[in-house]
Amino acid sequence: MSTVTETSQLEIRTANIDDAQLLFDWRKDPVTQKNSINQNDFSFEQHLEWLKQSLKNTNRKILIFTKNDVNVGMGRADFDGSHYVLSWLIAPESRGQGLGKVLVSYLIKNFNPSLAYVKNNNIASLKIVKDLDFKKIYEENEVTTFAYS
Repeated sequence: MSTVTETSQLEIRTANIDDAQLLFDWRKDPVTQKNSINQNDFSFEQHLEWLKQSLKNTNRKILIFTKNDVNVGMGRADFDGSHYVLSWLIAPESRGQGLGKVLVSYLIKNFNPSLAYVKNNNIASLKIVKDLDFKKIYEENEVTTFAYS
């Protein structure tokens, strides 16, 4: 299996309201749900309202990553006043190609210093933060906080 190793192989664009269904479907994927910090269930209407507010929030950037004109993942950076808190997901059909590491590499290059909260059973994201030299700074309730600077 080949893996993507360079961000240049991905196209990146800012999310917009037309991405609501795509983002909802990705977020509702069982693997994504299992690995998400927020385990609360929500409707499409709630998601749509969240997205509308997120797109207005100047401290939040939501990016869609594509490869060969196929949407492959989402990255988000929330500025908390001193750090960017990063989160990401890879589309279910695009997993296992090394895209997560490429996506997070782009995020840390463009939104730094940064933090990431990773559930302790999220093996893929734990591998990404380790491979990209994030430093473990805190652990509580099955979630580890990592820093990159």
